[in-house]
Amino acid sequence: IKESLKDAGLVSSYLSLEASGKTLTFDVKGDSSKLKIENEKDGSIIRELNLKSKNARASFSLQYLENIVKACPDTNIVKMYLKSDMPIKVEYKIEGADLTYYLAPRKEED
Repeated sequence: IKESLKDAGLVSSYLSLEASGKTLTFDVKGDSSKLKIENEKDGSIIRELNLKSKNARASFSLQYLENIVKACPDTNIVKMYLKSDMPIKVEYKIEGADLTYYLAPRKEED
């Protein structure tokens, strides 16, 4: 997750997360380029992907997401709970403590 967020930061200051089927997608659009990172549920990056609906999609501040996962050791499991246009819940353990963060989605202005 950290590497995907770092790559996304080269393109824009926010990203869209989409979970559908067996895929978690990081979609980033900047002024001059686009980046789409698809992670399949194969056990290497994503161990489990459970969907209550067909898909979920929301956009978030990249800086805040990076700050949330920064303290998590690379070998620890990060749990993300995503609903369309709802706050994301991020959980992980660090040195015996359970950390839970909530981040409100970025709303597009009309």
